[in-house]
Amino acid sequence: VPRRDDNAWLTTADIRDNLDTGCYQVVDARAPERFRGEMEPIDPVSGHIPGALSVPKDHLKEIPTRLHRDQEIVAYCRDPYCVLAVQAVEMLRDKGFKAVRLEESIQDWRAMGMPVEVGD
Repeated sequence: VPRRDDNAWLTTADIRDNLDTGCYQVVDARAPERFRGEMEPIDPVSGHIPGALSVPKDHLKEIPTRLHRDQEIVAYCRDPYCVLAVQAVEMLRDKGFKAVRLEESIQDWRAMGMPVEVGD
């Protein structure tokens, strides 16, 4: 997915030290089964970034109340070719949220040795 502008992306390095500060609200745009890690251990892209919310792209038609306008929303999906996060960011921006895409996917996050949670 080509970079549209420098403000459209954040990297793992940008958010890893700030996950607990409340600066970002991390959103997983994939299907809930992948978020919960129900495919473990067969599927290397299941599970989620600690603290992430499961908000499949199709659920963004009506903005969930758990999304906050005072936080930057960082969306991600399964791999570098997945467009769910890009579409989620576009939908969120159209509704007035400050949203960016995580440059890396959950697959990259896991490969870097970053923590991954399973369950809700």
